[in-house]
Amino acid sequence: MGLDCEPREVFHFFEEICSIPHGSGNTKQISDYLVAFAKERGLYYEQDDLGNVIIIKEATTKRDIRRFVQFGIDLYKGNPYFCPPIFFDEVNTFDPKCNPALEVCDFVLYMAYRDNKIVGRIVGIINHRANEAWGVQKCRFGWFECIDDYEVFKSLLDAVAEWGKSRGMTRLNGPVGFTDFDHQGLLLE
Repeated sequence: MGLDCEPREVFHFFEEICSIPHGSGNTKQISDYLVAFAKERGLYYEQDDLGNVIIIKEATTKRDIRRFVQFGIDLYKGNPYFCPPIFFDEVNTFDPKCNPALEVCDFVLYMAYRDNKIVGRIVGIINHRANEAWGVQKCRFGWFECIDDYEVFKSLLDAVAEWGKSRGMTRLNGPVGFTDFDHQGLLLE
């Protein structure tokens, strides 16, 4: 029995999920469904032994990029050691029309989701000019923030490493920006 409402695709997934038994202690099937969902869409994912699933999605739209930037600001809200970026400057960092470094760089923005909530972010960067100058095949990573969860941390780093490998990179370096002139750093506590 199908629902006659829009958006039909969303309700299709809702019907599929509702048809899977997932009572307390019986979550393997729903976890496997999420893994299959990610595989069918070519999304990077991690599934742990407990059935927790982290799905890594590329941020490609303007809305995604704004969410990407906002997550970094929200994560550290209230931390006296965090100096938030100017929102639109940060958004423009990922716009080839505004950032001349992108003429020599390929990049990918990833966001990690758990339970349909953003739990982390990372940028993978290949600076072709720097790699050529130094004779290396290095993938950089930056804008790397996540909740305090090792699986999220590992999933994001693994996704960038796989992206770099798929483009012939043999090293991973970060956290850094598009060039050595970009801000870089790490806030641990």
